[in-house]
Amino acid sequence: MKIQKTTFGMYTRAYKLTQGTAEMIVIADRGPRILSLRVAGGGNLLFVDKEAKMGRGAWRITGGHRVWMGPEAEGTYAGDNAPCTVAVKRGALIVEAAVDPKTKLQRVLAISGAGGAFSVKSIVRNTGDMLASGCVWALTCVRPDAKVLIPWGRPGEWNVRKICYWETWGGSQTSNVASTQWKPMGDLFVIDPTGEQGKVGTTGYEGWIGAIFPSENATFVKQFVYQENATYTDEGCAIECYTCAKFIELETLAPMTIIHPGEEACHEERWIVRTGLANPARPALIRKMLR
Repeated sequence: MKIQKTTFGMYTRAYKLTQGTAEMIVIADRGPRILSLRVAGGGNLLFVDKEAKMGRGAWRITGGHRVWMGPEAEGTYAGDNAPCTVAVKRGALIVEAAVDPKTKLQRVLAISGAGGAFSVKSIVRNTGDMLASGCVWALTCVRPDAKVLIPWGRPGEWNVRKICYWETWGGSQTSNVASTQWKPMGDLFVIDPTGEQGKVGTTGYEGWIGAIFPSENATFVKQFVYQENATYTDEGCAIECYTCAKFIELETLAPMTIIHPGEEACHEERWIVRTGLANPARPALIRKMLR
């Protein structure tokens, strides 16, 4: 993986990572955030809040990929607007946020090459002297014109399919369970966004969530290791997806854990981005990308 210093919009401390035909840009001015992902000279597949005004309290969404600590609570929205520290170790770019003064937690992104893909490690580190409980939550904001692909069954002959709908949450947020953007198919649960706000989740036995971008002729898949018999938050969902008019969030979660002082929890995703559109009606070809 090639690493180069660059700029990105208003951000002057940015790093361009190149792996084959795929390109990623990570910023260290705040966050950290991955704010750009493209393939073969195409457009950015990620959503960017160019003015960095969207958010809740001191926290700003900024866009792209971020590290959170779940389950969703007040502490999840701790501001991460301070500059980050950056290091390159053994070919990996490591971007560390400032330690949150209240929780003593530190968010870290560690990115390296992984064959023809990127390895993206979302890390939460406990720098305090008390225990921290929760789960590492890896959220990636993509453009709202993406179509989302979620495997929603359990592999094998005893196949139970599961989708959870967030009908109401966070005070005023709602999902229309009857929305036409939800399209359950035989093997995949497809989201063809209408611009409505909504959120769904599933167990995530297969360990991946994907999106296709017709306007860019590109496919993006986030792959992770699902840990059977572990405890996952949100009714046992390791995969979640949020939709709204401005962006879509592709979310994967690690199991619930306790982070002891001086230790960290890491959730690794393999990011695969390819030219060409995966066909939801032929999921076997999508799974072939993951091998």
